[in-house]
Amino acid sequence: MQIVYGAANLVERLPNSVVTIGVFDGVHLGHRRLIQTAIQHARSAGQPCVVVTFDRHPASIVRPESVPPTLTPLHQKLAKFESLGVDIAFVLQFDSHLASLTAEQFFECVILRSLNAALVVVGHDFRFGKDRTGDPKFLEDRIATVTMPPFELQGARVSSSEVRTAVSQGDVHSAHQLLAAPYAIAGVVVPGEKIGRTLGVPTANLRLIEDQLIPAHGIYAGIAHVGPQTYPCAISIGDRPSLESGGFAIEAHLLDYAGGELYGRTIVLDFHERIRGQSKFETLNALEAQMKSDIQRTRALINSQHE
Repeated sequence: MQIVYGAANLVERLPNSVVTIGVFDGVHLGHRRLIQTAIQHARSAGQPCVVVTFDRHPASIVRPESVPPTLTPLHQKLAKFESLGVDIAFVLQFDSHLASLTAEQFFECVILRSLNAALVVVGHDFRFGKDRTGDPKFLEDRIATVTMPPFELQGARVSSSEVRTAVSQGDVHSAHQLLAAPYAIAGVVVPGEKIGRTLGVPTANLRLIEDQLIPAHGIYAGIAHVGPQTYPCAISIGDRPSLESGGFAIEAHLLDYAGGELYGRTIVLDFHERIRGQSKFETLNALEAQMKSDIQRTRALINSQHE
């Protein structure tokens, strides 16, 4: 997949293309259907499929007081586009200039001039241009347009807001269903207090690479990606009430990890199931026993999902 950051980096004019546009936060089932429909039309016409997205959520510019927490940072989003078969990802810098463009200006400058669109595929609620005056009807009056209806799962509409609600409540199982993939966060391993190592359960302490929505406090079963390797892992998120030092931390115990030191390495954590909420234990022995129980349950859950 070719990635182009802004029209200035288009080396040459694109051939006629099939274009879809959106924030695509999460790249959930509805987004996937939209992108896959664009790809199908592109393949039928022998044209490239171009997905247009933004370097940040537009709300950060037009209504900064109500920016929703990010589900999928740009690098994760681009990886998902590529996995779906997108030919070109066109990343626009969403700034005050872009926000000031009218729907007509955005259509002329981006959709026609930069991308040479022959067909546009958008969702029924797609809006663009200053004051959100552009909509599917606006496009249909000017270019061949496919307008997709809402995507529903078990009678409920799938949306980024629904995914955020599930993740913020710790319901990573439902988030997985809505996303067609586990909810994931990425972080760099940094030094911690080494309490887990003292208890015989070493953990990797993560500092997030980018701001994104963190699941509700609790203990989770998941998969850790360390480079090309994957490991079942028990993940703890929260304020560590059993420790005198306390303080918020994201920690992961990688089952069966026998590699070298992890400090400075990037780990991606996939969340599969929430095991329990956070609890305060009066002794380190009680905490150790619970941690080992959580690890056993994690192993059983992950193994059952791969049978």
